[in-house]
Amino acid sequence: MDRRTVEKKVSKRLARLHLKWPAQPNSIVLSLNRRSQNGFEPHLCKHLVDCFSNRRIPYLWKEHEFQLGELNKVFASQWISDDSVVMGTKCNKLIVLHVSSGRMKHIPMINGSVPYQRRHQEDEGSGIHAISINPGGSFLATGAENPNSLAVYTMPDFEPVCVGQGCHSDWIFDIKWLDDEFLVTGSRDGTIALWSIADALNCTEENGASGSSLKTIKPRCKCHSRSAEGHLHEDDHLMQKVRALEFNNSRKELASVVVSSGCVTFWDVRQFREVSCRKLHYNRESVCMAFSDSYSLYAVGSQNHVTLIDTRKGRTVAAFPTGESCSGVRSLKFQGDILSAGTGKGAIKFIDIRQSKYLVRGDKPNLSIQVGKGWLSRDFIYHSYFTDAIYHNAIYTHCYDDSGMRLFAAGGPLPSGLTGNYSGLFH
Repeated sequence: MDRRTVEKKVSKRLARLHLKWPAQPNSIVLSLNRRSQNGFEPHLCKHLVDCFSNRRIPYLWKEHEFQLGELNKVFASQWISDDSVVMGTKCNKLIVLHVSSGRMKHIPMINGSVPYQRRHQEDEGSGIHAISINPGGSFLATGAENPNSLAVYTMPDFEPVCVGQGCHSDWIFDIKWLDDEFLVTGSRDGTIALWSIADALNCTEENGASGSSLKTIKPRCKCHSRSAEGHLHEDDHLMQKVRALEFNNSRKELASVVVSSGCVTFWDVRQFREVSCRKLHYNRESVCMAFSDSYSLYAVGSQNHVTLIDTRKGRTVAAFPTGESCSGVRSLKFQGDILSAGTGKGAIKFIDIRQSKYLVRGDKPNLSIQVGKGWLSRDFIYHSYFTDAIYHNAIYTHCYDDSGMRLFAAGGPLPSGLTGNYSGLFH
């Protein structure tokens, strides 16, 4: 097959990927470099390979399940190295898991000066719902011993830096870094707060859990989320919670999901003010969110659907039913052209963004990975209310490693009264 025929075929493929055939090189060095790549630019070859591998790898994965003992429900996770994942649990434990050996290391929780006073019966074991690492990889932010407070550690040694307190009156549900200095927290009390790690350099000191001095910071500002009609949520404490956050750096835009309003609220982070609100058609139990910078798309998971919102058009562009009734989408993650969704019934499903459909397996409507059994406590609550029912492990969190070749998934039983855990590596 001659070069012209190859270029014609590749050009058609690139057109489907919204790319153009690279211009002819204007130097001998570039020409030789292209020839060594069989006529392709190196970065273009990598892009084509990534597009292909992202679609094929989920078909090849095999599960390796980890034993976490009696930890209760993993709510958050992040890769911190090729061999390590940091996890946050409902029982308020921060743990580093070494995936090659299964060995776990417990990280001491940061305890500030503000005591935690439970407001609701379910506050027992409210847990760590968010883990976020800044772009430079130097700091990790998560919940403190008091789940209403913010804790910041240095990376990779997990030395305590500061505790952010005196802001939220209820649990912190999500955390997002805007850059290496500023970060945002969203809380169950319906507020969003802006913090600066630089404030830890000039602040008061409190005694931490280990007796060492610990710096305390206050938020730069705090705002209440509003409904789609523009009203503050001040009536029902449990219904106004800010459940998820995502940051669009190119537009300097923060998006938040508020459970009571069933909408996505957009904020200008430069002025830290709300600029618009988009009502979701499928909005029941909207508890998770993801953002793709490549496609300028927000993905929101609800009880039965995954909804895609195009930031450039400012509207919903697609909605994908999960095929599972009432269990809900519990976690979302973009990996190139693929959006993965972890469900409340222990399944991970994959949506091809370019083709706007689920990846399929044979004659089945979609490719679905079902996770292992994990561990479940057969305690008094289980024997009193759940003995005759079968409950899968909800996938509360999942994350890809830097190569995109491995996927870590974790969670636990969906009913709040059940105690248990699951974690596994797909590779």
